[in-house]
Amino acid sequence: MRMDDDSYIYSTIKYNLFEYMRDHNKRYAFRQPCTDSVGIGHLNDLMDEFLKDNPNATTPELLEHYHQDRKLGFYNNWFMADISFFLSPPGSTFLDIVDRSHIMYTQRTNDLLIQSTLARLFLQPKEIQWFQD
Repeated sequence: MRMDDDSYIYSTIKYNLFEYMRDHNKRYAFRQPCTDSVGIGHLNDLMDEFLKDNPNATTPELLEHYHQDRKLGFYNNWFMADISFFLSPPGSTFLDIVDRSHIMYTQRTNDLLIQSTLARLFLQPKEIQWFQD
């Protein structure tokens, strides 16, 4: 779980978030959807190349949904994730490509877009949780 120092919990959470994630087979959870376009062009180029080289990395349905709005992201000052998702292919493979490209430093491509892209392309929608309470 990540919770930045500028994030706050204003109401009582009456259940264990970690148990909820485990019991419902969720691998990524977020608090708020958002859009962001800083550095998206270079990330799109990397992802397009990755998917060209790895056509079985995702499903046609996830790819189509992703292409509808590539700027859609999950606000990540607070999120929960199954770390094994990021440490195993295809997530880890793409993260290595992003790291070697230096786009986070040279193009200001942010972690919100990178994490959201990975979740949206490599997780089934039922594995993603939008906490609204």
